[in-house]
Amino acid sequence: MQRFPALIVRCAIGGLFALTLWAGPQTAQTLESESGEFFEEGQTGGGGALAPDNLLLAQAGAPGGAGGAGQPVATALRGFAETPWRTTFTEVKARLRNLATSAAAVERVEVLNEVRNEYILVKRNDILYRYSFYKTPFEVQRIANHRLTREEWDQEEAVFFHVKVITPFIDAKLINERLENIYGQRTSTTVDEKTQRGANVWQLDGGLVFQWYEPYRQKPFTRTLDYLSREMAEQIMREYANYFDSEERILLRDMLLQ
Repeated sequence: MQRFPALIVRCAIGGLFALTLWAGPQTAQTLESESGEFFEEGQTGGGGALAPDNLLLAQAGAPGGAGGAGQPVATALRGFAETPWRTTFTEVKARLRNLATSAAAVERVEVLNEVRNEYILVKRNDILYRYSFYKTPFEVQRIANHRLTREEWDQEEAVFFHVKVITPFIDAKLINERLENIYGQRTSTTVDEKTQRGANVWQLDGGLVFQWYEPYRQKPFTRTLDYLSREMAEQIMREYANYFDSEERILLRDMLLQ
């Protein structure tokens, strides 16, 4: 079976999983170079550009999506920002490039890197977002359609299923407050008070949100968030059942079935 080259599922503190989407050496270096600053509660950052206020944390139109205390809170995650799950690679690329070139855009958008049908890396208001894509592998599709050729499969487009947000170090409390304004109380957490590592999790209709914690200067900070299509995660689990370690597969299955 062909492996999905960008997907690695690993266990984290408390048995949760994280999605790490490898985008090659140049992308990894870019991500690392953008994460050197940190912001604590009460700071406004350079020129007032405090990262929590610049972050996109919800699908467009979700109550509280701009960071306010809109009511009622969002109970669904049908996509990220202006882009629904399962949007094709070409469509997402076009939307992001339109945002980057539009004179009427209300945010600064720059497309930094892309690999067709795998990922698009963009900077939006100085925050990095990695949009990831998936399509059913050739070998799996051949089970149902033995006439499918490699050339035909190559022409098919992958669809959008995941966003990883990469920020400077931000006080975890600030990010948690923003997320709770949008989605309400978290569903679960694996954050260890001693190690200050783990994740807060929101299990929503259509998607999952992960806020990752890590210690910095003896305080809990956040610098990565993951937004994941629940339906696509279930599809990937089905199609790559033999790829996942059995323990990780059980943990992910149990979470998706809750």
